[in-house]
Amino acid sequence: MAQVSKFQFVDNDALKSNRKLIRSHVMKGKNASKAKPRCDQKFVNKTNESSNRIPGDALTSIDYASKLPLLERPLGDELSFITFPCKADLSTRRLIHQFMVVQLQVLYPKEFCFQMDHMRSTWFEYIQRSETFYHCSLVMATICIDGLLGKPLRSPQALRHLADTYKCINQDLRGQGTPSDATFAVVVSLAVHENLTNQFGVSKVHLKALQLMLEMRGGIKAFSSNWVIWHKICRADIDRALHEGCDSMYYRDTLPKQTLRSSSVKKELMSPDSASKTLLPLTDPGLDCIATDTNQFCHLLNQNPARFSLDPADFQNALITFAYRLLQYCPLAGEPPEDKLDSAIFTTLLGFLTTLLFEQGRMHVCAYDLLASRLRHAISELMVSITLKQQPVLLWVLFSGGISLCGPEDESWLCPYITSCLSSLEIDTWDAAHKVISRLPWVRVVHDKPGFKLWQTAKAHDDQST
Repeated sequence: MAQVSKFQFVDNDALKSNRKLIRSHVMKGKNASKAKPRCDQKFVNKTNESSNRIPGDALTSIDYASKLPLLERPLGDELSFITFPCKADLSTRRLIHQFMVVQLQVLYPKEFCFQMDHMRSTWFEYIQRSETFYHCSLVMATICIDGLLGKPLRSPQALRHLADTYKCINQDLRGQGTPSDATFAVVVSLAVHENLTNQFGVSKVHLKALQLMLEMRGGIKAFSSNWVIWHKICRADIDRALHEGCDSMYYRDTLPKQTLRSSSVKKELMSPDSASKTLLPLTDPGLDCIATDTNQFCHLLNQNPARFSLDPADFQNALITFAYRLLQYCPLAGEPPEDKLDSAIFTTLLGFLTTLLFEQGRMHVCAYDLLASRLRHAISELMVSITLKQQPVLLWVLFSGGISLCGPEDESWLCPYITSCLSSLEIDTWDAAHKVISRLPWVRVVHDKPGFKLWQTAKAHDDQST
């Protein structure tokens, strides 16, 4: 039981900013009858600035925000008779309903996966029987829905539930001999919450606590039969490695090869002249293997969902596997690949995967500054010695890397490179450019819309410069 005292989430120096915001919110309640001060414009502007790295409508053609009005309909009997750990009024039940629907669509998009019933999901089970998970889910639900609607991410409602979450989880950890599955889900969610609000130092505290908790359960393999929690831990671990440029704490390689090989598109995927075969001229066999598997998976995602859909677990297994393979092949704590083209392709593949693992439906982009810096360096070096034969690959690097890792501040150097590459390939239409780019890792429903927008930006930049 002595170990449990290490998991004090509130009484930690790294959490001062959260405690300050929570105390401020409590004081607002005490001063409810007094004149209200002006909104802290500095905080609001900072939030809006971080959310404008890449326009929200450029993330994906899956428009989650437009689905929200559809969820405003009366809930009927669906949640009316569900018992929660705390009293939940109609607006709270509606918020839970919205969040569960959007969360499943973000993690397991209907464009790729069989649809899961949110009423039968693991998360819905936890939210009914764990008060801690109930409050934590309302924190995540509030920032998720507020983000999709363009509101500040740290609303009074979110802060109230965040305070309740901290209170409950400390009680759980003091009273539990071994942390429950729901407690693990809460700790990972808190880490994700801090990443979404750009509090990476606080997120690191939660992930360290998670690591200690996992040791009490015998390691991450304790969740081998609970793939929902396992995936959540892995995504948080990968996100941390990409942000901090450090080694990943865990590893998972469970590419669903049997599912792919038994699918209705098996013959097309395995044919020698299939478009899914990689066309990336890589010098390293290990990286080439990862790129080939990724490209084949993208080809599968580009199939008509009426023809073939993936099991939700297989979809996440594949994305997590590709990310871990890349991080193991070349840990971000070390040097990038020595070959210039390999380095550019490696960085672009990591950026590409973030658009599927983390950015699907997010309210704003959590910038991966290290990857963005490496991409800029790799492209600038590649431009010096690029050959005509390598130009199609360069075009994919510029577009895929551009939409996943670059922002408006990168247009001044990115757009001239795109224009130069298009000129070398004698391409003057988006359809022609798309035909080249989509032969490499590219998922149409996710990348076509931001890709076309980047095309328009490059063309407008070229028109202004001539």
